[in-house]
Amino acid sequence: MKRTYIDPNVHVKPDGEAELEQMVGQLDKYGYSGCVILNHSDNWFPYPDIELPPGFKLFWGVEIRASSPRELGRLINKFRPSVDILAVHGGNEIIDRAASSDSRVDLLAHPGRMNHIMMRFASGKGIAIEFNLSDLIYARGKNRTRALFIMQENMKLVRKYGTQVVLTAGARTTYGVRAPREIIALAKLSGMDETMAKDALSSVPWRLVEKE
Repeated sequence: MKRTYIDPNVHVKPDGEAELEQMVGQLDKYGYSGCVILNHSDNWFPYPDIELPPGFKLFWGVEIRASSPRELGRLINKFRPSVDILAVHGGNEIIDRAASSDSRVDLLAHPGRMNHIMMRFASGKGIAIEFNLSDLIYARGKNRTRALFIMQENMKLVRKYGTQVVLTAGARTTYGVRAPREIIALAKLSGMDETMAKDALSSVPWRLVEKE
């Protein structure tokens, strides 16, 4: 069966550098069947009506940036009714822990190194863990080594607890878009096999956007 790929984390103006129409056109050119616009909560704007390429589906999300669990809860309440995917920008242990235990969250983006408790909660509540390859594509030296180490360690827990994962290049410009085959090849550095990587760019994100 032919896979239909969807990029679950795309940023457009004012959060990124490309217009919505430009980004959709580039993704369609690279063989995607859909994407999720995941601007950060401080750069979020309501979904505009644009003409889409034939067969292309556009979903609207938000990537919440919060400095405390209390702020996180407030922003989840604010955005949850308005979006197809609600993601939390992680990387802070306190925020990662709060997000991974809240069933209103669909996706934990940019997580730091997770522990067994966080991953078990995320798995049980159907929260997907993002493997954002922009952290590998653009980082250099020690930063790239650290990013890869975190992904590899998180992958061990993903496999243990059966947690859902999604893959993205985290594009903020049209030049940041990567073809599915490139993302799948790069994801193998994190410990994913090809089947898992393909699922993380197709069936898993489709389940997130189409769930009731």
